[in-house]
Amino acid sequence: MGFFNRLSNLIKSKYNTSKQLEIGNNPLFIHLPDAVFVLNAAYQVLSMNHQARALLGYTIDGRKPLLSDWMSNDSYEITKSNIKLTQTGEPISFDAVFLHEKGHEVVIHLTLIPNGNDFIYCVCKDLRTIRDYKDRISTLYDNLLYIQKITNIGSFDYDVALDKSFWSNQTYEIFGVDDYEFVPTWKTIVELIHPNDRELYEETIQKAIHDGHGYELEHRIIRDHADVRIAFQRGEAVKDETGKTVRLIGTVQDITEQKHMELKIIENEEQMKSVTDRLRVGIWSYDVRQKRYTLCSKGVEEIYGVDQRKFLERNPTWFMYIHPEDLFFVLSYFKRSMHGEEMTFEHRIIDAKGNEKWLHHQILPYKNPDGTVIRLDGIMADITEDKEHKETLSFNANHDHLTKLPNRRYFEKELAETLNNSLKSMEKFAVFYLDLDRFKLINDTLGHEYGDKLLIEVANRLNHVLGEHSFLARLGGDEFAICIKQFAVLEEITRIADSIIMAMEEPFNLDMEIVKTTTSIGISFFPHDGVEGHTLLKKADHALYKAKEAGRGNWQFYSR
Repeated sequence: MGFFNRLSNLIKSKYNTSKQLEIGNNPLFIHLPDAVFVLNAAYQVLSMNHQARALLGYTIDGRKPLLSDWMSNDSYEITKSNIKLTQTGEPISFDAVFLHEKGHEVVIHLTLIPNGNDFIYCVCKDLRTIRDYKDRISTLYDNLLYIQKITNIGSFDYDVALDKSFWSNQTYEIFGVDDYEFVPTWKTIVELIHPNDRELYEETIQKAIHDGHGYELEHRIIRDHADVRIAFQRGEAVKDETGKTVRLIGTVQDITEQKHMELKIIENEEQMKSVTDRLRVGIWSYDVRQKRYTLCSKGVEEIYGVDQRKFLERNPTWFMYIHPEDLFFVLSYFKRSMHGEEMTFEHRIIDAKGNEKWLHHQILPYKNPDGTVIRLDGIMADITEDKEHKETLSFNANHDHLTKLPNRRYFEKELAETLNNSLKSMEKFAVFYLDLDRFKLINDTLGHEYGDKLLIEVANRLNHVLGEHSFLARLGGDEFAICIKQFAVLEEITRIADSIIMAMEEPFNLDMEIVKTTTSIGISFFPHDGVEGHTLLKKADHALYKAKEAGRGNWQFYSR
């Protein structure tokens, strides 16, 4: 309350007459960032500054409006009670609901400053500004967590006023300290910086706080046992509503290995060539000023299937083998690296034998002291096998091993996505739940081998019947589900259901064994039968049960 007491005393000492209470003419109030108005003992508004007019929309124009005209009934009663409490001479703060001149509610943090028994000075802070600030901080924090997850880079959040930091686990690991014992404050952090880099570190961080700007900084870290690591730190300033820097949020990355690699290339290219030629990755170096490649390791030759000398002789050779669909963005990455950005990305090539390969590529710009990029160093690795392995794992996790159709997990995920889109557009869609009639009998009489073959043929036949806007999956056993994502009229759904039943009535030839079966179908609709995936599936299952009760080989809509 110290600020408000000083403000009250200043007002009392300088402005005591009613004429001087015309706030619009008082420089003291003109420059206040918050909205301010003055009440008399009869709860009449005597004057207000332009911030108050902007916040609430009212003007006085010689009148003395009642405070009750500006507030909801509940807030007015609370405010009157608090005004009475100010008779002790102390300011009081609380939240209140005002009614804007246009009719909508404005939630305000209201501070009442008494001026004897004559006047009350009302200082208003718009809580929407504070909430917007908190929302922005929350968004920044979520984004930071996401970036940290996909890049494995440490993050930090430094509270300037409290001199406290939040560090991610990776940040503790980079600095080589225990997160249970080490408390990151300005002093303790600076002590971890290499003595020769501390002055630059302190100047950079303090300047970022003072100017409210982002920064980038490369520095060394001293860890236990005199272990020196090189770190790259990037931060952004977060300001409050007054423009003052209150937090620094950023990332820190251990680039020791990258720096060592650069030094080795600079010190002895021939030695580097000897080393890199023994690696399974491809390493190259491009001299920006001479516009030519100065290093191409044996690994590049093995990846591309092209003599490494051709890459050194002709620059266009590099881009001749880029997959046509990836060429544009690969060129854009190279262009960005020319401007000093470190780039890490994946792309495809078509090697000299016509094989498509996936590469993991990293480009490291090297700058001279004035910041100009003079060289690009690149590392590439063939990750084709890893990609294929991941794709196989992903396919197996989301597809039925027998029919190769999407499985229940994939169907529920697709259904959830369709629901999310339809909830926004309110476009209807249908869910089919079907199984084969007397499938158990076929399994028992012919054996599971024929049962599996029948399921494969059923899947093929269903795929042939369904259109492009349908999503088919095997849920398990002889049960299948279909999501019809787009249809104009109900007759389209009945036509599809009839087509499926007719298709299943045709005999199946399984290794010269003729098998006959039929199918029953239950159908539910979004949004008529539900707005959740499990509800639509459940109701389609109920309709399937009714279809079987009706004699099998037919379809039924869900009905209560």
